[in-house]
Amino acid sequence: MVQTRFEYLTCCVDDDAEAIDAMVDGSVEVSARTFRRRCDWTRAREMLGYDQCPPGLRLDTDHAVSFHKSQFRGRPCYYIVHSAIEYVFVSPEHRADLIKGAA
Repeated sequence: MVQTRFEYLTCCVDDDAEAIDAMVDGSVEVSARTFRRRCDWTRAREMLGYDQCPPGLRLDTDHAVSFHKSQFRGRPCYYIVHSAIEYVFVSPEHRADLIKGAA
């Protein structure tokens, strides 16, 4: 069975602080490998500029980056913390509901 990769939804700068705080409070740290397997890794690399970095600087080995699993507004999510900003990824079927709910 092929798992659908979680897609980027939002970041803490663009969303509700209470929802982000609840997500962070209920999170567990995961490995970069787990995040890469479950989420749209190419999008994450491009969003954070790692596709433009010199050789040797990689998202999965950057010690200033961490990867987490949690719930965002009651839906499973993964997120990256990069430069103290949380970037939230959710499954495609929940993404549409979460976008509608924010409108």
